[in-house]
Amino acid sequence: MIRYGSIVQIDPARCTARVQFPDHDGVVSWWLQVLQNKTLKDRSYWMPDIGEHVACLMDEREEAGVILGAVYSEADPPPESDPDVRRTVHHDGAIEVYDRKNHVWQLDVPDTGRIEIRIGRSSIVMTDAEVVLTAPQFRGVKG
Repeated sequence: MIRYGSIVQIDPARCTARVQFPDHDGVVSWWLQVLQNKTLKDRSYWMPDIGEHVACLMDEREEAGVILGAVYSEADPPPESDPDVRRTVHHDGAIEVYDRKNHVWQLDVPDTGRIEIRIGRSSIVMTDAEVVLTAPQFRGVKG
């Protein structure tokens, strides 16, 4: 059965959390696994925040289950309404956007942040691209 509640405790190392269900007299679940996109060859990780409103799939006795993900509400509306746009707005102000209709990937980083690309011994290849760099300071490094 699907249950809705709020995260009250997280265990980031185990990727589990406890959820409080307000419609069940505030009962708090035992540790529930947080569903992730991938966990074997490719792995992803993103934990819900304390207080985040989530949907859970629980067993018949509501003793075990899994946190399916966060859900939006009137108090916390989605940051985007275009079905062709994937947008992630981070708490620190960083924003990631991919617009599949216009083929634009955008990354906005707060003034105090930076972008790092680590490629080991690989190379960066740009084909049929115009490169425009606008910066108050630019330091070129010869390889």
